[in-house]
Amino acid sequence: MRKSGLCLLVILVAAAIPASAADNGFYLGVSAGKSTLDYQDYDPSVGDDYVDGSTWGLKAFVGYRLMKYVAVEGGYINFGSPEWIQRNSQGYRLKVEAAVKGWDAMVVGILPVGGVEFFAKAGVIAWDSEFKVIWDEDVDTDTASGTDAAYGLGFAVSAGKGVTLRFEAERFEIDAWDGLNMYSVGVLYTF
Repeated sequence: MRKSGLCLLVILVAAAIPASAADNGFYLGVSAGKSTLDYQDYDPSVGDDYVDGSTWGLKAFVGYRLMKYVAVEGGYINFGSPEWIQRNSQGYRLKVEAAVKGWDAMVVGILPVGGVEFFAKAGVIAWDSEFKVIWDEDVDTDTASGTDAAYGLGFAVSAGKGVTLRFEAERFEIDAWDGLNMYSVGVLYTF
């Protein structure tokens, strides 16, 4: 059993050697995917309200790969505007809209294995959010902003000639919301 494990480890390390020669330098990328927003609030007229809204999100990013195992990256993310309908205790329909966007900065750790590069990243996001409750012709708006932790996991596959496909899941610990996630597919180009 130990010999099998050792053989597997040697094979994985040997497979990672060609991929570790990946291009260093600047890269630009774009991603699109599903963003999910969790929000819980208590309003005496509605009761305990829990929302799990999702919509399409987009992001653009730029990075610099310092060496084969480490990169730094920053970008702009628009999480979209999930909306939902809820009723208050009198039965009136309330339309609720939320919008979140921000700038993030991350340190990325990269592990090349064969033709795949697995990565984990951690950093911060400087965000702005707007929350609207629309009731008949009345609109209540609440805005907030801040800087909070962000992190993610994913993997990337080379498509040749400096082009890489990226698949990732990210979590943003934004204080104004109970949870904000983004699951995206993107493409990046290394100079």
